[in-house]
Amino acid sequence: MAVRKYENFSGEYILNGESIDLMAAKVEEFFYSLGMDRANVLGIRLSMEEALLRWYDHFSAKGEEPKVSFYSGKTFFRPVINIELKGEEVDPLQSADSELDAGDWIGTVMANIGLSPRYNYIKGVNVLHLRLERPHINPGVRLLLGIVAGLLLGFIAKGVLPDQDIALLTTSFF
Repeated sequence: MAVRKYENFSGEYILNGESIDLMAAKVEEFFYSLGMDRANVLGIRLSMEEALLRWYDHFSAKGEEPKVSFYSGKTFFRPVINIELKGEEVDPLQSADSELDAGDWIGTVMANIGLSPRYNYIKGVNVLHLRLERPHINPGVRLLLGIVAGLLLGFIAKGVLPDQDIALLTTSFF
């Protein structure tokens, strides 16, 4: 069983070309630390970069320079990436204003990898959320842990409970 190491990273950036490149590099570094294939990592990086560029294009056309909050790490033992941007609702995963519909492209790339980014607009904040599956434990290890836990609980129950209660539990469940 391989041990996965990933560091939590968070930061707040003004949305511009440099920060988009920095966040895309952090996404790439994060997925490499999870041990993902190079082709998948580059596809995810390009997809996230495209989503950030959509936000940049939308807000720079209005002359705004919004701040973007970026987080990569784990929550509840599950690797996640969160990108938040305050402002009006702009879904970077939907159809683009350009001739090339990159929204479908992002969805296709992510679906081929087995990931699905989620977009939400909550109280004036655009949230782009990408959650990965939890690292799986080998079924043999899981079985061994179950047997050890059962034996441990059996010995504790035998020492704590009177014989009468043990007989009642044994006959009612088994």
